[in-house]
Amino acid sequence: HAAQRLGLQGLGSDTQDLIRLVAILSQWDNILRLHGLLTEAGHAARQTDEEGITVLETALSWHNVNWRERPFRLERPTPGTPFDFNRQQRSSQTPTGETITQVLVPAIVDSNGKVICKAVVETR
Repeated sequence: HAAQRLGLQGLGSDTQDLIRLVAILSQWDNILRLHGLLTEAGHAARQTDEEGITVLETALSWHNVNWRERPFRLERPTPGTPFDFNRQQRSSQTPTGETITQVLVPAIVDSNGKVICKAVVETR
């Protein structure tokens, strides 16, 4: 479970828990870990973890508070476009194909568009 692996188990709704949540999820290493966990899950389940993607998006926005001039963002390739090895990785469920059919996990890119973590996609 991603929450447990990130040290988020047992959180309630009080102020200390909220501070702990923001402190953990706004750290760059934990953002990368979360993307990695979503990538593992995407390969295994062949479906998008929308709740996990929302957490990743929120974590990036918290991280970007300190990087306003050089923010990171999520990039979702468009289904029907060509597969690009430099920006995406194929799901282990669809090891071949040159056209993106589904985005399981968006990529993390920097303010210059450089891919930090590749998107996980299914192809045909």
